[in-house]
Amino acid sequence: MKLPSMLLAAFLLTGCVSAGVRVDEANLHSFEKGKTTYSEIVARLGPPTTNSLLPDGRRMLMYSYVQATARPENFIPLVGAFVGGADSRSSNVILWIDQEGKLASFSTSESQYGVGRGLEAGPTDGRVPNQPRVSAPAPQ
Repeated sequence: MKLPSMLLAAFLLTGCVSAGVRVDEANLHSFEKGKTTYSEIVARLGPPTTNSLLPDGRRMLMYSYVQATARPENFIPLVGAFVGGADSRSSNVILWIDQEGKLASFSTSESQYGVGRGLEAGPTDGRVPNQPRVSAPAPQ
């Protein structure tokens, strides 16, 4: 009875951390280029993680978000040191504000990474590190 309880506790204690400001892409599409103001954007999304005033008077707002989760294997006694790791997801939204203080354009990007240690340090799908995945056509 103790082993299942310990495994359940280890599963529930897996680490997770997040930082920054997450922006839902649906919120971006409600903004109108040339009409939505800087103040309206900040009121709706909150303060940006980066706010840059450019030499030509334009402004760049960046909303960055990252979430990292420890893999459950980290919490297996002895074994975790050899097969542990973490997975992370991040997103960046950049909004360009023109010299009049109105939205000019925006862009978004998303990334995900996995890091491991010991036996899990490299890719787990048989690829050589830093080699792109290539899909072959299905046999006919």
